[in-house]
Amino acid sequence: MRQLVKRWRSMGIKCAMYLDDGIIGNNSYNSLITMRDLVLNDLQSAGLTVNFTKSSLVPGRTKTWLGFEINTVDMNFEVPASKIQKLLKLISQALENEFLSAREVSRIAGNLISMAIAIGPLVYLLTKQMYKFIASSFSWDKRRLINFDVIQELQFWQTNLKNVKAFRIKTKPEITKIIFSDASGTGYGGYVVEKLGNIIAKGNFCKQEIQTSSTFRELLAVKYILMSFPKLLENEIIEWFTDNDNICKIISRGSTRQHLQNLAIEIFNLCLSHNVEIYPTWIPRDMNKTADLISKSMDTDNWSIDNETFNHIIKNYGQITIDRFSDNQNAKSTVFNSREYCPGTSAVNAFSCNWGNNEFNWLCPPISLVGKTIQHLKNCRGKGILLVPLWPSSYYWPLLTSNGKEFEVFVKMFLVLDPYYINYSNTKCIFDGFAGFYSVALYIDMSQ
Repeated sequence: MRQLVKRWRSMGIKCAMYLDDGIIGNNSYNSLITMRDLVLNDLQSAGLTVNFTKSSLVPGRTKTWLGFEINTVDMNFEVPASKIQKLLKLISQALENEFLSAREVSRIAGNLISMAIAIGPLVYLLTKQMYKFIASSFSWDKRRLINFDVIQELQFWQTNLKNVKAFRIKTKPEITKIIFSDASGTGYGGYVVEKLGNIIAKGNFCKQEIQTSSTFRELLAVKYILMSFPKLLENEIIEWFTDNDNICKIISRGSTRQHLQNLAIEIFNLCLSHNVEIYPTWIPRDMNKTADLISKSMDTDNWSIDNETFNHIIKNYGQITIDRFSDNQNAKSTVFNSREYCPGTSAVNAFSCNWGNNEFNWLCPPISLVGKTIQHLKNCRGKGILLVPLWPSSYYWPLLTSNGKEFEVFVKMFLVLDPYYINYSNTKCIFDGFAGFYSVALYIDMSQ
């Protein structure tokens, strides 16, 4: 057969042969008929018998070969419905029994892996626990209780197998978005490449995350950046550039290390919920300098006050509706604005938003922006709670009092406080623990 295939390909015939199963293709119906007749004639001339009953000799846009449907309309490899139903039956039986042998789990995992060409690398990501169960079994046929992680994988395939039964024939489709990401020892950063300028996402790691491995932090960067742009990245096909080669492998195929595997599944679920496809690509560090700088940049204004003090303020002034200067770590409200994109933010750059419209704003701005904050609240005819250090010598103090004795009329109430400051910046900051100064919470109403 090898010599025949060599002859056909030398004549420009696109063909493939596996043992005694062959397939040929062409973008012209008439040309394909001519090629078919030539191939059949060569086979018979070589003394080979063609099984015309089992052969499909009429050209078509969809054909089944080696157990898969090749769909040239949608350009997909697809798993036949009969194979899907058979596998779903095995999965349902497994979930009903809960006590399974390594052989039974292997049958399910093997079926899934055999469908990799049609399902894609997802099968490698979500069969890790099954193979872990198989490897830990002392007997091939002795049944034992399957653990929660295996159950989760089985439940995923039971729910989603019908939806992921097709995979693009093209290994890399047309990219619609490009993202660069990186993680440092203290934070993450990345950006979406756009014609009008890069859109940045960044944030600091918490103390527990800082203690993790560089690979784990790089995966966290991918997760947090995805969470930062839920609308922007929806229905997009993304080429994701990273300087950590392990990330490319883990996102595509998962990891044998459980904590990395769990994070890879979280990333997959984020992609699934927003219909996002990620194609991770490794690049050298010197080509990822911008993301590297973003991940290492420090924000010394990333601090907050303790919840006890905050609750005392709210008890006196009322519940806020939005936090204007925060991020996903220190926000005092589920609705918040941030300096850069981060998970959960409702808007970037608080000064681009209207602070009126019956909003009750929590305003804890960087010291350099206190004056601008007061002016913007006035422009929006809004109201809110402004927390500032009790610094009479500061530039912003004359904006709050004209005589140094009484606050302006727009300040309706005030509370002098000694809060405990929580520093999220991962660097030295005067707002860290109990400070050597008091702060004041001002109820400001400029709505009239």
